[in-house]
Amino acid sequence: MLDHETAALLRGGCALIVGAGDPGGMPHALRGWGIDVLEDDPLRVRVLLDPPEHDAIGHARCSTHQGPLVAIAIAACAEH
Repeated sequence: MLDHETAALLRGGCALIVGAGDPGGMPHALRGWGIDVLEDDPLRVRVLLDPPEHDAIGHARCSTHQGPLVAIAIAACAEH
């Protein structure tokens, strides 16, 4: 679930690692190159991925009995 505080962090710029799992549970990781927060209800995001990562992108789109298996790790640098 994405809340407005997290959405504000995402809009400020951050580093992204995207993880996806295939229906058999095999993990795949790739670099996210950008993220847009979509002002829907509920809030959603659009993550920009490198096209050559087609296997991991395909896994992110795979449906399982629980839905797609996707996680996004986000890090923001503190300003000094």
